[in-house]
Amino acid sequence: VIYSTKYLKIIKFLMREFLMRLLYLQRDFIKYLKNVSYFQHKESKGFYEDNFKNYYIDFKVKHTLKNKTGIPSLYIVESDKYIIFPGMVIQWLLGMLQLYQEDNEMLKKEILLARDWLIENIEKNYFIPNNFKLLDPEMNIKNDNSAMTSFMIISALVRLNYINLISTDKTIYLCKKIADFALKSDEKKGACLMIDKDVILQEYTYIDNNIVLNGWIFSILGLYDLINFLKNNDDTRDYENYEKIMILSQKTFLKYIDNFISEDNWSFYDTKKRKSSPNYHQLHILLLSVLIDLNIISDNRVINIKMRWEKSYKNTFKKIKYIIFKIFKKIFDKQLYSTL
Repeated sequence: VIYSTKYLKIIKFLMREFLMRLLYLQRDFIKYLKNVSYFQHKESKGFYEDNFKNYYIDFKVKHTLKNKTGIPSLYIVESDKYIIFPGMVIQWLLGMLQLYQEDNEMLKKEILLARDWLIENIEKNYFIPNNFKLLDPEMNIKNDNSAMTSFMIISALVRLNYINLISTDKTIYLCKKIADFALKSDEKKGACLMIDKDVILQEYTYIDNNIVLNGWIFSILGLYDLINFLKNNDDTRDYENYEKIMILSQKTFLKYIDNFISEDNWSFYDTKKRKSSPNYHQLHILLLSVLIDLNIISDNRVINIKMRWEKSYKNTFKKIKYIIFKIFKKIFDKQLYSTL
């Protein structure tokens, strides 16, 4: 009887876990189909050619997907807590900047809320801890820094300056501090992986040096914004230092880009060769397009890769295949979370 009660409790626990995952997956999949999922939705290029306040990727949808905490946060199921992740706040802010008009006081109030949260948290150490292990407790990283987060903050700050919501002096000061800390070696709490003359700007500082493609490109775009901002403000000495890093990272990117191409011309999410979901595959195409448009990296090989990925994305069979693959991955998420 004791054993049967014990086994019954185990079965009940497993059933509860299974039902939680099923409900969680069902809800997220419905949001995905409706294109209202914070993380999995169709991306498009931003209107950056029309107005500098617009970011390179259109993040307007991020602003519409707010939750009841005010600032975007994730609900962690197991701990029953809302956690603020800086990357979500940055993309929320960049989405609002695209919608910004001077006479929209409500939107301006939200923009200032995001601005103040970022500045308050960045001024402590010139990077914001990313809480990565709350999403994946088994993640093996050297530190909680992220070049993607840091350089996207820089992209947000220079756009806030453009619409006069932060002073030029403050922008220059914060951007340099953030960039200098992010560009430290990942062995010294920075987010830069240096292998001989190779320079990789990391989204996650993995112990095994795994590299995430979209995080690297977002970091390069932030570095590009910083260089141009300093140029426009006659800060010659420093922008030349950052340009040297940009040149090294461009060369490294061209050296590594083939590591992100699968045999069936689908993109890998990272150098561990994990296949991208259709939305991440589309994001990779858009990010390569931006690099080419801005002449940051316009090598013929990169143009060819983008064209091959675009052709693959139009293949319905492949899209269905990788959506199903994503669903199975979602079932076995180590940590359940939601933006509700």
